[in-house]
Amino acid sequence: MSSPASAEFHCWHASTREETLRKGEKLGQLSRPFFRDGWVVELGCGEGASLMWLKQHGNDRVIGVESNEELCSLAESFGVPMARADCWNIFADSPSRRTCISIWM
Repeated sequence: MSSPASAEFHCWHASTREETLRKGEKLGQLSRPFFRDGWVVELGCGEGASLMWLKQHGNDRVIGVESNEELCSLAESFGVPMARADCWNIFADSPSRRTCISIWM
């Protein structure tokens, strides 16, 4: 499976820190009831808006997984720890790990 060459193919991608914070706030309000103590790993996190929001609300145990280099760089510039990988390969690389998947619709 090939990855998009540019973030322009990513739906609703924010390009500034302020836009990312606004996006993260909206996503955080929707998903807050589902978060528990522990690590949050977001597959296909784009620019890391929801993880950035979580960090601002006291959860430093976050990591994003994204294959798009442009979006990874953007997330890292916002202080979001990233794993630069294709989401599908994460499972192939560590088949024995327990995994929790969150799917955004």
